[in-house]
Amino acid sequence: MVIAKTAEMFEHLKEQFKQQQVKKEYLALVYGQVSQNDGLINFPIGRSKKGFKMAARSFKTNKIVQ
Repeated sequence: MVIAKTAEMFEHLKEQFKQQQVKKEYLALVYGQVSQNDGLINFPIGRSKKGFKMAARSFKTNKIVQ
């Protein structure tokens, strides 16, 4: 999580996100057993139409997977 302490820094951070200069890393909480301790999920995420939650998008249909 990044929080700007000044308006000037907010504008600077906003530009970095816009120019895709920020590396993002996500942590997932899962229910049940996971077969590996770590790994890579290469799946796009987007905003759910049912609210402000983020959700995975299908590569084939580009629809939110819920």
